[in-house]
Amino acid sequence: MTAPTATRPAPTRSLRDADDAFLSFFIIRTHRELVGDNGGTLLLTHAIEDAVEAHREQHRTDHRGVRQPYVLHPLRNTCRLLMFGVTDLDLLVASLFHDTVEDVPEALVAALTGRYELSPVDALRAEYSDLVADTVARVTNPAEHARLPRVARNDAYITHIIAEVLTDIRALLVKVADFLDNAGGLRLLMATNLPMAKRLAAKYQPMVSLLDDALQNPAVTEFTPHASLIRDEVRAVGADLDYILAA
Repeated sequence: MTAPTATRPAPTRSLRDADDAFLSFFIIRTHRELVGDNGGTLLLTHAIEDAVEAHREQHRTDHRGVRQPYVLHPLRNTCRLLMFGVTDLDLLVASLFHDTVEDVPEALVAALTGRYELSPVDALRAEYSDLVADTVARVTNPAEHARLPRVARNDAYITHIIAEVLTDIRALLVKVADFLDNAGGLRLLMATNLPMAKRLAAKYQPMVSLLDDALQNPAVTEFTPHASLIRDEVRAVGADLDYILAA
């Protein structure tokens, strides 16, 4: 895997089989190559350590049925953003923590401050920045959505994205990286669990046009020179989702 260049980012699909050590190394090395030694690499290293600690007890099963550390997912997302030339520290740190408030709120507070009088979002605000906290809050699904039936939950997910994510460029790019990792792996899942692949494809398919349109916002170019290539990846995953739903 090579570092991105100004004209051509490294291919993102090569991340799928990387372990947490390599992903962490790639994040630090690539960030340093893009911005230099004084560009906040120490802060990014600290955020990786905190994200690993927050997700330490969390795992999920991959398409092969292998139990994997969940933290691989946010690490891959952050690698993708760097591959597309994103160097904004608040955005990268938010990507590392994007699932923590929703999935491991108490572990997040313990990893960051240990001050349990703080909410998870406020712990992020205290340890990192308002922008990190606000971006993570935007991409966090409201807790009440988990109690809805599947179809209503999927509708609420899209409604939340439209209202909270598409209106903020940092949140948009965090969600795009999340989409590419989650939805981009469903073709692999087809071979072992087609019903689950179809259920997840139905959840993610409405996002394709929303993300594609949002990435045309000129403000995206303030964070990455590769907006058109990111759109290509989103549309490629969309074609995969169409294939899965038709299977």
